[in-house]
Amino acid sequence: MTLFCCLRPLSRLLPLAFYLLSARTSAERPLKARRQTATHPVDWRRLIADDSFKYSVRHFKQTQPETSHPSRENTPVHRDVLLEGDIIQYVPVYTHHHGQRFFNAVPHETQIWPRGIIPYTIDSYFDWPERELIQSAMSDIEQRTCVRFIEYPTSSRYVYHKDVVRIVKEGRVCSSFVGRMDIGEQELTLASGCLKLMGEVQHELLHALGLYHEQSRMDRDEYVHIIWDNILRGHDYDMSSQFEKYESKTFGLPYDYESIMHYGHNYFSRAAHLPTIVPRKRRNARKINLLYKCPDHRASGDPNNKETNGRKRTRTTTRRPHVTRP
Repeated sequence: MTLFCCLRPLSRLLPLAFYLLSARTSAERPLKARRQTATHPVDWRRLIADDSFKYSVRHFKQTQPETSHPSRENTPVHRDVLLEGDIIQYVPVYTHHHGQRFFNAVPHETQIWPRGIIPYTIDSYFDWPERELIQSAMSDIEQRTCVRFIEYPTSSRYVYHKDVVRIVKEGRVCSSFVGRMDIGEQELTLASGCLKLMGEVQHELLHALGLYHEQSRMDRDEYVHIIWDNILRGHDYDMSSQFEKYESKTFGLPYDYESIMHYGHNYFSRAAHLPTIVPRKRRNARKINLLYKCPDHRASGDPNNKETNGRKRTRTTTRRPHVTRP
């Protein structure tokens, strides 16, 4: 009798416990699917959603003053300008080497993270799914490289320097310093718009590791064409500066169209349907000519061939007017 009395309250709690367990399982289902998608080896370039109109006129009218000259009082580090849209430039390390700036990859060993270990903290404003996405992005980079992201203060047992990447959630800005800045705490900001795809998070993490944008290479004009007329401009802003070229460390590697560090086709465009950067290679025409055994497939399919049917082809080149900047 006593045992029965004890079991009666328990029997009333069992349906509630079953309901709570079922609700939790169904809530976690999308997250588990998202986690599996995020950690599965995939094409990085595809994840960055380059077909989206990432930077609109409205976006820049609202954020340009804020991103061009961020308030020094609101940040633990001095951020003077966002270079190429999402790179925080710190003036003391804005160095020149024989009059040339190195931006594709950091040129100095001091900007490399010692022993390939990157200490980091994640701001408390990120919710749990967002933290999972950030850590999945880190895990995917770790699987492909020898670098390791270790959460601080746990990392203090493994590293002997004071530098930490602080990942913060801030407004509409997604940005990072490039490489280790030797300033103590350096920020990597991720707005809500950069927390939809793992590729967006990895883009900023790779900046923090020491990579600049692929299309800023000096040899980029051999591979892509910048359509300057389609770039967003206004009275108080000119986004053409986001497409400047710089002398860079390329390690002898070929130009990578599929790099996650490459701009999408309409970044900084004045209208969504207008491309700002297009590839120069037209392989589809060559494939058709080869498939159908066209008589002079090299002439009609290869834009670099200067002869067609025995006549010289005139090659027109559109160059950006030279502008002297102060």
